[in-house]
Amino acid sequence: MAKTDVERFDSSALDTIDSPDEIVRYFTDMGVDVADNKVDGIKSLAIVESKDSLVDVPFLILTWRFNPGDYGNEFVSAEIMLKDKSRLVLNDGGTGIAKQLRDLSDYRTAHAHPTPFAGRMVSGGLRRSAFWFHEKSGQSATKRPEGDGWAPAQTYYLDY
Repeated sequence: MAKTDVERFDSSALDTIDSPDEIVRYFTDMGVDVADNKVDGIKSLAIVESKDSLVDVPFLILTWRFNPGDYGNEFVSAEIMLKDKSRLVLNDGGTGIAKQLRDLSDYRTAHAHPTPFAGRMVSGGLRRSAFWFHEKSGQSATKRPEGDGWAPAQTYYLDY
């Protein structure tokens, strides 16, 4: 049985190295360019800073994955492509986009879809739902209720 690359690489030398520069030098001495993005096919994508920028803007979700989030909640990271062919990463951990993609993934998986975590046109872009939220009680309302503790909030949905 052939050894895998991980089994062949002895990382014990890295245990004594304590600075990023020394680690880079270690790999460079081995002939490994740790910043060679062309060879690895790595691409750096900008993160969507404001979901409002995608309201009513059609896009294609190329692929998505679920990640562990704070307090045990998962969030989704979706690589999207806009009409101008630019690519971005859309992150969401709420009851909108993340839930929609979880439901879609679960449905596709249950029905043996060939790509349960890739490929979905969002022809209407995002839809924004604004509401008021009370952090202590967990209640929400469409209009600002009387009393203290209410804050404006929003959830974004994929508008297929």
